[in-house]
Amino acid sequence: MWAPNGTEIFGVDHWNPQASHPELVNEYANLCYACNSCNSRKGSVALPQTLFDEPLANHVTFYGDGEVKPLTAEGSFLIELLKLDSEVLLGWRKLWVEIWRKVYAQVNEGRETPLQRHFGFPDNLPDLGKLQPKENTRPEGIDGSALRRRLRGELPTSY
Repeated sequence: MWAPNGTEIFGVDHWNPQASHPELVNEYANLCYACNSCNSRKGSVALPQTLFDEPLANHVTFYGDGEVKPLTAEGSFLIELLKLDSEVLLGWRKLWVEIWRKVYAQVNEGRETPLQRHFGFPDNLPDLGKLQPKENTRPEGIDGSALRRRLRGELPTSY
């Protein structure tokens, strides 16, 4: 499932679907970053607001063996809707857990790895201060953007 165009497999999703909430189509607070597969599975379903307002880790947990389990009713809803417990995704997570264990072993030895470069933030991070809509409902988000965090020396080398 790895793709050489990794940055293109993600996009902006509308928390409240465009079909049922056309007035929110350009509302910054209604946008979130999602992989295109999850975006397609979600379709026009509105997600519970608590999934947006709280850290995802409050609702689902991922284990070292790749398993995903719900912690709340909202987490169960999300796992079922996005098929996060499918055999394909479970196998994919197990593979990446194995890979990352090997990567961390190399990092602990002080060596840089190709995966660190792959999962590093891109050099061309967007400047949200220049891209903001006329009426930005979350101007504080600009200061918390990856570019601003990098400029302040707060951005980790990889995510």
